Amino acid sequence: MPKHCIVKANQHGKLYFKLFWNGMRSTEGTRCLDTPENRELVEAKALIIRREIEDKCFDYLKHFPNGNKAHLFRIEPDKPLVLLTVKSYYGRWIKKKPQDTRVRPKRVEDYQSHFHNILAAKIDGVGFGGLYLTSLTHEHLKDLQSYLLTKGLKASSVNAIVHSSLRAMLRDARSDRFMFVDLYNDRALLRPLEIADPDVGSLHPGRKRPDLGRLQEVALLCFCLSPVLDGHEAERSLLSQMG
Repeated sequence: MPKHCIVKANQHGKLYFKLFWNGMRSTEGTRCLDTPENRELVEAKALIIRREIEDKCFDYLKHFPNGNKAHLFRIEPDKPLVLLTVKSYYGRWIKKKPQDTRVRPKRVEDYQSHFHNILAAKIDGVGFGGLYLTSLTHEHLKDLQSYLLTKGLKASSVNAIVHSSLRAMLRDARSDRFMFVDLYNDRALLRPLEIADPDVGSLHPGRKRPDLGRLQEVALLCFCLSPVLDGHEAERSLLSQMG
């Protein structure tokens, strides 16, 4: 089992903690020089932290009230009152959807199917559902896209999962004040996967790809004839030329 908290010494000879939990990473310094006595004391605290993380009762602020990640856990007017994971928020979110008259039953079924894939995903060895909403980043969502592709899902399916269903839930999470960052507002950082245009020949064997130049010529001809021909005749002429 990987250690969630280890002790190291920096270039100045002082000890620090290196933590990894719930998809989050943090480095927390101490004032202790790297001596055998100090290392024994710091290692003892690291052991306590590891046990709490494994038992899922780790309280970051109790150990690091002024730590590098304290702003994520300290309750402030513009911060969430409760820290929820993706899985825990999804549980309460999906329960409300059948009563939401704006959401069709088929859409609720899509949400449930899509989140089955989301919650089963592993990011850096951690279940995506176990990540805190406030800790989610663009990298997490891009890693989720990559993970789903490795599981054999098509790009269109991945886009539906990440850029439709997950986006809908995270939008509501922001409305409920469980997170505040919109991870979808910058397409330079996160964009849907590109979907290659299907080959007409592969969809219809024996059919040639249309000549777009020829279609433009026919469309222009029909436009010029439209004062003479009525709308239906112009449409039939265009369709017959298109074959």
